[in-house]
Amino acid sequence: MDARQVTPQDHDALGFIDEIINRAVRDRVTDIHWEPLVAKDVKELIVRFRIDGVLRDVDKVTKSDQQLNSLLN
Repeated sequence: MDARQVTPQDHDALGFIDEIINRAVRDRVTDIHWEPLVAKDVKELIVRFRIDGVLRDVDKVTKSDQQLNSLLN
């Protein structure tokens, strides 16, 4: 597989993912759920953690956020 050029948007996405993983480790999360939601005019990415068997919303990124564009492209 060829390596591709890393863009500034990739750094934003990687920072976001790193933050989510660090929070998950700190909070002793058993599962991380990444749920892209694409509806008519709305694009979102919802991040959920499972803690003690309960699934909890922890972050939501919308279409206008640079992070979402980097994560979904």
